[in-house]
Amino acid sequence: CSAKPGARARVSCGNHSSSGMMRTQKKSSATSDWMAAATGFSLRTLRETAGRGDEGIQLHQLQRGPELGSGACGIVHLARDILSGRVYAIKSFHMPEEEAKRKTILRYLDREREILRLLAEADRARGSRNRWFVHLVCAGQEGDKMQLVMPACLGGELWNVLNEFGAMSEAEARFYMACLTLALQRLHTLGIVYRDLKPENVLLRHDGWPIIADFGLSSFMLGEKPLYSLCGTPEFMAPEVIGATGSAGYGAAADWWSLGVLLCQCLTLNT
Repeated sequence: CSAKPGARARVSCGNHSSSGMMRTQKKSSATSDWMAAATGFSLRTLRETAGRGDEGIQLHQLQRGPELGSGACGIVHLARDILSGRVYAIKSFHMPEEEAKRKTILRYLDREREILRLLAEADRARGSRNRWFVHLVCAGQEGDKMQLVMPACLGGELWNVLNEFGAMSEAEARFYMACLTLALQRLHTLGIVYRDLKPENVLLRHDGWPIIADFGLSSFMLGEKPLYSLCGTPEFMAPEVIGATGSAGYGAAADWWSLGVLLCQCLTLNT
């Protein structure tokens, strides 16, 4: 039994209508993608012209690459901005299911983000870009991971320099210690105690200048009120930090002890 010609005509008309709608949707999607790309390019051009190339970058603009390193709380990946080609480091914190551990990681993450923003605001107020610290580009969440985005330091860690080339000369050590002294002075002026100075947390920029990263263990000083938390890396802890519980506590001077231990390691490879 064959279908009526009119029925076939109606079905054929329906197929053409459906195909037309699909083509229209694809065209609309392509136009939307093109507009988003054009807008992104225009914003990048404006930021570059104003000397603020990092501002306004979002996580979805970054293509993730290989792992750069990992620590107790997070993993760092290399990433590239698909618009400008600039490279960044994405620090990801996996959120554990256990409530107590989750709260601890969130506390470290919030503190690091707060300090990085404070440093950025202080530099904007001075009308200059900081030389001594990483700066926060953006932050966000992806699944069960909290993420911080910072410019990538392609020179690696100071620890890599010591591991590959051995002990430094006095002139080389003097350069790095002078830079780190200026960095710590800047932090202390802003009321921040770093508390975890070590070769792994000193990164090298592409031009060789050292900068301090990883502010998860840093803390704010409230006037003359001492700190009592036992945190840091044992080999670099000042005596007053190790014995802080039940004592007079400690302050910014603990960072200078850590700097002295770091100097000893640069010259002798021992702490």
